[in-house]
Order: sequence, then structure tokens, then C-alpha cells
Amino acid sequence: MWRTLLLRSWILVLWAPLLSSIVFKGVVADPSGTWHIDRVFDDDLGLVGVELELRILPDGRVEGRSECGTFTGRWAVVEGHMRFAELRPGVAPCGYARLIERKLFHALEQAEGCRRSGNRLYLMSHERHIVVLRAT
Repeated sequence: MWRTLLLRSWILVLWAPLLSSIVFKGVVADPSGTWHIDRVFDDDLGLVGVELELRILPDGRVEGRSECGTFTGRWAVVEGHMRFAELRPGVAPCGYARLIERKLFHALEQAEGCRRSGNRLYLMSHERHIVVLRAT
């Protein structure tokens, strides 16, 4: 019961800003675009052989592809911090790729902001790169 109440409260906190316009401010750069994910935490996806793609749309939607199928979610800027919510994984059986997809979801939930440099997007948490993405 407490878990359900906490989850609903968390969704409400994250959902409210998604209903208003998205404003980029503070430590958040415009993350919109289609991105190939190169690194999640300390895992270099090129070395482990897992392909992940993430589309961050200006309207607050997130779409992605992996060996596990497609996944969806939402994102917003809340008090100057980037927040991801409602992440829903694909349903296909996919072995090791599922573990990497779960790590990605965990990283997205921790993300507080992002930095763009050239064709790279760095999702940040406590001034540390937790996801490194490359424009496709």
C-alpha cells in the first residue's frame, strides 16, 4: 500500500510539469534529438555489443529502441533539473540487453541535467556523466 501511494505521489510530482510548456533553464541544455547511446554508467555499449537508441522529443516524450523492442517514457525540466518518468520497457525476451536497458532506465531516473558538446549529449547526475549519447 505504501509503495503504491509513494509511486502515485512520485508520478504526480513528475507529471504536473509535463502538462505545462517545457522551458530549458539552469543546468539543462536542449536534449531534443535522436541519439545512439555509447555509455551507461561505466558500461561501454560498443564493447558489450548492445545497441540502444533514444529519441528525446521537444513535446516531452521519450522513445527508444533496443534488442528488447521499443520503450517509451516522458521527460521534463523541473526547477532547472531534467527529469525522466513513466519509463516503460519493451516486452521481447532479450537476455543481456535487458540488463543494460534496466541500467539505462536507472540512469535516466537519476539524471538531473545534460550538457551538449559537438555531436555528444552527456546526461549528468551530481556533476558526473552517467549516460553518453551520440547524435545519429
